[in-house]
Amino acid sequence: MPAVLDAVPIGEPAAAAVAAGGILVTTRPTPPIDPARRVRQETVLVRPNRLALHDLVEAVADGRLRTRVAATFPLAEAAEAHRRAESAGLRGKIVLVA
Repeated sequence: MPAVLDAVPIGEPAAAAVAAGGILVTTRPTPPIDPARRVRQETVLVRPNRLALHDLVEAVADGRLRTRVAATFPLAEAAEAHRRAESAGLRGKIVLVA
């Protein structure tokens, strides 16, 4: 992938997913990536902000920001969603819907 946002952060698996010459954006400092891969690393610190959240929702809605969704669960199945989130091999986000 040309760019990866590691918001959890999971560390090495996210770094490994970035293509040579790409960018890794994390919410916490991470170990350096091999310079030969030419991967730019950026760390961002975020505080809750209503306007920023609105902008993110719009970016998702119009396709400027994309994320992989692994599974969607109704709120009543939150416990199962949590178990799935803890399972090995999860690729993408778990979404709870009301």
